[in-house]
Amino acid sequence: MVKTFDGNDLNRLYIPPSNSSKGQNGKVTIIGGSKLFHGAPLFSLITASRFVDMVFFGSPEPSVGAVAEKLKSCLFSFIWVPWEDTEEYIKKSDAVLIGPGLMRYRNDESQTNGDQLDKEGTETKKITEKFLKKFPDKKWVIDAGSLQVLDPSLIPIWQFLLPTKRNMR
Repeated sequence: MVKTFDGNDLNRLYIPPSNSSKGQNGKVTIIGGSKLFHGAPLFSLITASRFVDMVFFGSPEPSVGAVAEKLKSCLFSFIWVPWEDTEEYIKKSDAVLIGPGLMRYRNDESQTNGDQLDKEGTETKKITEKFLKKFPDKKWVIDAGSLQVLDPSLIPIWQFLLPTKRNMR
């Protein structure tokens, strides 16, 4: 059932306490981007920076970092994370968004080969599955390229199906 957002819904939105400090109102790590796709992870970065205190952004593609650095001059509420330090920032985060802009295949031939992934798709799968396995208790948002290449058994759906203190917050 679709619910229409109305003015009364605004009263239920979380408003950070005025005496809270940076990082107490949510931290998220965003992992994404590729040589072909810069927009999706950057749009995610802009959006996330509007509702959490800290956004950490890492990409396996170095050229995305250059674009992020330019964006940082306009949007100050994120930290560009060197790829080799991504795990440390995942540990600090409340949630992780993985996949926007990550590639599932580079050329049209790859998508017609069924389950076979090319080099880029294989790399996305490796990155996604590595982080999901290493941090199974994180809150995950799996998007785009990551969602299309990972083994479905690794999707942590139990977080949403079982009532626990952790996912009832």
